[in-house]
Amino acid sequence: MQQKSRNKFAWNGLNLLTVLRNLRLKGISAKSKEKCSRKPNPEPPIDSVKVQVNSPLDMAEEERRILVAVDEGEESMHALSWCLKNLVFQNSKDTLILLYVKSPRAVYSAFDGTGYLFSPDVTAAMENYVQRVANSVLEKAKKLCNNVEKVETRVENGDPRDVICDMAQKLGADVLVMGSHGYGLIKRAFLGSVSNHCAQNVKCPVLIVKKPKPTSGKV
Repeated sequence: MQQKSRNKFAWNGLNLLTVLRNLRLKGISAKSKEKCSRKPNPEPPIDSVKVQVNSPLDMAEEERRILVAVDEGEESMHALSWCLKNLVFQNSKDTLILLYVKSPRAVYSAFDGTGYLFSPDVTAAMENYVQRVANSVLEKAKKLCNNVEKVETRVENGDPRDVICDMAQKLGADVLVMGSHGYGLIKRAFLGSVSNHCAQNVKCPVLIVKKPKPTSGKV
């Protein structure tokens, strides 16, 4: 009799442990389902920043004044060609201004015996020659601008460094385009660099276009 009571008690204890275990498993399963059913908290909204990028069509509708300094060198013509290809849009309202600066004649001193006295005829001939050179450069530059509707030409006298800076401000240029002659250190020390001077003193953006060196046939 006592043995049966013990067996019954052990059986009831085992059943109780089984029930508790099942309840525990059900609780864990319920919590897992609850966690899975929960939606993640939405992240706080990030303030959007609108960046307006002008398309080529919008830029073509703008009225820009592009100043290009030209001279006898091939570097300035290369800069003009680059400008027409990459900066001026077809059917745009841009105004292209071609500027040629006539450098002042060298002044020779008469105190050391090296002075020269030019007659009025010689002086006039020199002026005519310089003017013909200016007209030739501008005519060559204008031929490259056949597809541009608004093209202006200006011829000024003086130091190119100062004149280009002054004209960029007077003409209200939106951008200045120049060629780089690629002078060496010694030549640049004596003659100075017009492009570097303008880049440091002109208020509008300055675009200096360097002419690529010709590639040799060597492999």
